[in-house]
Amino acid sequence: MLKTLLIIPLLVAAHLAAAQTAEEYFGMAQEAEKRFQFDEAIGYYEQAAGLWGGQGHLFYQGLLYLTIGKLHHALGRLDTAGDAFNRALALSQELDDAEFTLACLHNLGEVHKDLGAFDKALDFYDRAVPVAEELGSSDKITAILNNQAEIHRLIGKYEQALHVYGTALEIAAGSGNAEVTADVLSNMGAVHQSMRSYREAVR
Repeated sequence: MLKTLLIIPLLVAAHLAAAQTAEEYFGMAQEAEKRFQFDEAIGYYEQAAGLWGGQGHLFYQGLLYLTIGKLHHALGRLDTAGDAFNRALALSQELDDAEFTLACLHNLGEVHKDLGAFDKALDFYDRAVPVAEELGSSDKITAILNNQAEIHRLIGKYEQALHVYGTALEIAAGSGNAEVTADVLSNMGAVHQSMRSYREAVR
């Protein structure tokens, strides 16, 4: 009994020490980012993520994987970025956090678009739409539709791109967001330009 009572404070102390260390690693990572030492920052974020995950702080762990993925993406390490985003996505779904899940799906769509894996990118965007609808955010829905339509434009499916942009335009106009509406109209103009260029090329 005495041995058990002695162990409990040690376990509590270890828990607190690990949490403090995770916060320290997080601070060190942010400082490294400010110095543009991104690989160093990633290493510290990984350390913090592991420690927070070990203590059951899955939300913090997931956010760090999302941050790590964004850094790898910015550095052009697309496959590694995708791995980090997938780890974040798994945690977001375990936590049943819609906002977090949407961010992961969006980033996975962007990575696969940059990889040229357009079908996979569209799949992630397709999965993101109902999550954005669940959140009730017209701006988020419009952003996802914009991403989908851009991929259709890139692969030459111009009519499909215009159809998706049309849906985005209806939502943006209905929400009264003039800036987003103008952005969608500009994107639709780019599709029409691509269509004209294509027609000229095949004459």
